Amino acid sequence: PLYGFIASTLAAVSIFGGVFATLPAYEADLFGPKSVGAIHGRMLLFTSASAIMGPALLLRLRAMSESAALKDLLAKVDPEA
Repeated sequence: PLYGFIASTLAAVSIFGGVFATLPAYEADLFGPKSVGAIHGRMLLFTSASAIMGPALLLRLRAMSESAALKDLLAKVDPEA
């Protein structure tokens, strides 16, 4: 399992690297070379924000789900609670 995790992590990092290497050229084709700097800066900003906020949001949703499941279980075990 560890080697699979390492291989998948390396594949994901190399794919992200390839995307960020070719993204400015693609943005220049779509929006013109004058706007590439601003658009690419926003793309990097929001990619970084989603990389930070995404796992935090998932952890919060998981905690809320566990809390609701525990309350439901306790209500079935002890109806007066």
